[in-house]
Amino acid sequence: MPGWTVFGVDATTVGERVLLILILVVATLVASKLVRRLLAGYLRRHPEALPSASLITTLAGVAVWSIGVLLIVQSLGIAITPILTALGVGGLAVALALKDTLENLFSGLQIIASGQVRGGDYIKLESGIEGYVSDITWRTTTVRDLSDNIVVVPNSKLAQTTFTNYALPERELSVSVPVLVPYDSDLAQVERATLEAARQVLRENDAPTSVEPSLRFTEFGNENVKLTVILRVGAYADQFKLRSDFIRRLHARFRNEHIGAPFPARIAQSE
Repeated sequence: MPGWTVFGVDATTVGERVLLILILVVATLVASKLVRRLLAGYLRRHPEALPSASLITTLAGVAVWSIGVLLIVQSLGIAITPILTALGVGGLAVALALKDTLENLFSGLQIIASGQVRGGDYIKLESGIEGYVSDITWRTTTVRDLSDNIVVVPNSKLAQTTFTNYALPERELSVSVPVLVPYDSDLAQVERATLEAARQVLRENDAPTSVEPSLRFTEFGNENVKLTVILRVGAYADQFKLRSDFIRRLHARFRNEHIGAPFPARIAQSE
């Protein structure tokens, strides 16, 4: 007996094709999730290889689904070549209609490929916006400032602007703290007390100790001798607490050793 037909096609053949399509859809879904998770894990473990950005994992998922769709179309007996040709012709019109979107997409790829900005880096833009890079998506880069507010910057703007990345070439950086001491101070005593206070503060803040703090006398001011203390911190945001702790400890140390007030004017003498 002849088998059942659906729209003139043998039912057995239709069932096989539907089953094959379901298998391809499930396989594509599983492969997409697996590739995205593996890629995200690799980027977290090896941030030096490529920034951990959702743009990369999103594109990987799109690539897997594109291959899956082509396989599904081919399983239906539809020629792929004419479809690709049509997509190529229509791609120009789509590119013109989505000019800004594509500009941000390729700018994001350029930013990631250059390695000049990575997730977790502290950057400061020419406009004054600064903070930690949270993520780079297909359209925008999100920056979290020190107040935990999110600033959204279009990728095309970030690619065209001048910015400073405080995490490159390394996250450690030097911080200069200006200090003033009276003219009648013993500068050898000042240097010893200042460096001892600096070392103690660095230890308390778990700051890098591979580079010793340094001190340089810079000039004679109107009422004080000016000097600069250079400290090493592990990251950009660490400098604020370290600077505060150092000034507080140095002030107490100067008072204990009767060095004098490290201010532009000594109030005691003016009264």
